[in-house]
Amino acid sequence: MNDRISRVKNGKFFIKRDILLYAVILIAVIAAVTVLILAQDKGELEKIEIYYDKILIYVYDNSLKNGIITEAGKKYVTEKSEGNELRVVVTVPEGYNVIVFDGEGAKVTEADCSVRADCVNFSGKITKSGDAIFCVPHSLSVVGVGTEGEEVLL
Repeated sequence: MNDRISRVKNGKFFIKRDILLYAVILIAVIAAVTVLILAQDKGELEKIEIYYDKILIYVYDNSLKNGIITEAGKKYVTEKSEGNELRVVVTVPEGYNVIVFDGEGAKVTEADCSVRADCVNFSGKITKSGDAIFCVPHSLSVVGVGTEGEEVLL
């Protein structure tokens, strides 16, 4: 203990052994997180649900390639079929989002929520259960649901 105190007083906080130990721990943590992320087995996409303020407003059945506007969603959702795509516009008091369903999944293609519109520019396409896109300014969530009943926290 006195050795450590004298090293600190002399400005030597770490010795090589300490740095090596911290490096090994850091590498082990990074490896564990990488394995956990890569090992996730996302199930097949059964349906895609759209929530506004945690209330289900729209359900798209991926196998039947059609959507259902819920009772709560009737004042927020309009849909229009364009070729092989279904274009759903969700208009809430905070603004609007356009979600396009193409039979393989869904993607937010337009939003007026901010200059950056993160849900359009940085979110990918929902193609597996467990995938999700969030538009925080509009309190909107687009969630992929599979046959395994995975749950995404809203």
